[in-house]
Amino acid sequence: MGRSIITFLLLIVAVCVFWFWTRPLLAQIDTLKAERDSFNQALDKSKELQTLRDSILENYNSISQGDIDRLSKMLPAEPETAKLLVQLSDMATESGSVILNSLDAQETKNPASASLPSAVDYQEVNIRMSFSANYNDFRSFMDKIQSSLRLMDMEQIDFFAADASSYDFNINAKAYYKK
Repeated sequence: MGRSIITFLLLIVAVCVFWFWTRPLLAQIDTLKAERDSFNQALDKSKELQTLRDSILENYNSISQGDIDRLSKMLPAEPETAKLLVQLSDMATESGSVILNSLDAQETKNPASASLPSAVDYQEVNIRMSFSANYNDFRSFMDKIQSSLRLMDMEQIDFFAADASSYDFNINAKAYYKK
């Protein structure tokens, strides 16, 4: 009977030790396991992002310097308004009898959008041209603008008969540059 009581007491002590000492440690172990799993997920995500970064960097480095130069001409970092006006004037001269009456360019400023973050990564330069030419020379001029690397949108083209063989043209266009 003495052994039964000692066995019963030892069993009660073992249950109490488990309940009051081991059980909180098991809860802490479960918390640490969950934390370890979240760290492992973050580490896996980090490895995926490193692989993606390396892939993008490899693609970027594979772009030739000539292509980068062409992109820089298409969408320059600065407005380069004077250079743009000279290019348009040269194209007009090369087109034959295109006579520029006026050529003007202005950068557009949006003070409201400057304070707010936006997804737009470019600014605009408004261009106004007024010239006289015959139809074939006008087409040649437009073909030169179309084949130039500088990104431009023709917004409005007005023309009027000046005499039997020439027209007066008014063009409003936009060119773009990076912010």
